[in-house]
Amino acid sequence: MQQLKLEKILPHQQKALMALTTVFDAVQFTAPKTGFDNPQISISDSALKSALDKARTDVFSEWQNFASANESDHCLYLDVKMETGTGKTYVYTNLMYELFERYRLSKFIILVPSLAVKAGTKQFITDAYTKYHFTQECDYRGVLDSYILEAKAKKKGRQYFPSAVTEFTCANTRGTSHISVLLANMQLLTTSDMMRRSDYGCEINGFYRPFDALKSVHPVVIIDEPTIDSIANQQAWQTTHGRN
Repeated sequence: MQQLKLEKILPHQQKALMALTTVFDAVQFTAPKTGFDNPQISISDSALKSALDKARTDVFSEWQNFASANESDHCLYLDVKMETGTGKTYVYTNLMYELFERYRLSKFIILVPSLAVKAGTKQFITDAYTKYHFTQECDYRGVLDSYILEAKAKKKGRQYFPSAVTEFTCANTRGTSHISVLLANMQLLTTSDMMRRSDYGCEINGFYRPFDALKSVHPVVIIDEPTIDSIANQQAWQTTHGRN
């Protein structure tokens, strides 16, 4: 088996990483309310809007259509466009380490378009050398823990929360070096009722629906190969259930 070999971030990857991290430099984060959630920001923060405008001028103007940023009443999303094979998975993995290092953000959800992409992403983020690369060669202090959300077969009797949701939601964020990553294919959120149903026989941190449990920890959501439908679904969820 060929061993994975990674190079430190390349110039075009650095552009993407900078575009995604520097917009938060002047933003005021509020401390987590529990030991399970991320620090929070307000998408109406004037400093955030100014930072987005500056990023468009300083970073995005060099590469037209390289990235864009949009605000709505319910969510903020940044769209970075990279060609297939240029290291998107590397960049958003690096992004998680960087956001933890800078702002102590430690809860992330990665949504991918297919089971094939999910398998490749899982292999990358769980690979021992990937972790060695970012912690030893790139000097990040975070330890990445992965939770893989899988479809559940319906069965009779008492129903339990998906274990990946339980473990991800309950992972401690206070005084720890651990970064929690929940990996899921988009279909589990858009076409399955697994995350929406509320008839589970137990609750997690006071929540009976997996969606609500995830929302409570204020995760950073990374969408791999987003589509108009995936953005619309995310906005619809935010509109129905409140801001993330």
